Amino acid sequence: MRFSIGLLCLTVLGTTPAAVCAAPEQWPESPHRTVLETPYGTLAVRPSDYLYSATLTFNHTPTTPRMQGILNIPYAYVVGRRQMALVSLDNGQTSCPIRFYWVVISEQGYHITEPFGSCSSDIRMSAKGRLLRMETPDPADPGKLDIWEFDGRKIRRIGPRR
Repeated sequence: MRFSIGLLCLTVLGTTPAAVCAAPEQWPESPHRTVLETPYGTLAVRPSDYLYSATLTFNHTPTTPRMQGILNIPYAYVVGRRQMALVSLDNGQTSCPIRFYWVVISEQGYHITEPFGSCSSDIRMSAKGRLLRMETPDPADPGKLDIWEFDGRKIRRIGPRR
């Protein structure tokens, strides 16, 4: 099938298949979770009847800062004695609809990081020891990756890279 698509591109467009008709990179579908039970409490998305009005809660109380929109908790990791939850927030803005946050949960409570990401819901996650890594397509050049690393304290942007 790939050969026939490449041949079609060559015939119709008069150029090489790789130049114009390269297959788009496949991104895994993120898991969908609205509740995360931890030894220290429950992180959850409180639904709403209105679009962009769901609220992130910890032990049934809205978080501080308040997070409201279309929310998801796609990934969670145990790192030492802490739980790290990746939260996606779609606030409906057209310029950058999707932002990500790490919610760090411990016996002292929770902490929410500053927003990060490349405004895309396409992500790939990996973990190496205590380092959590998220890759997203670079908005200026989708052939490159923006890489975001989180060590439980700081978020560091690496990239864009091929």
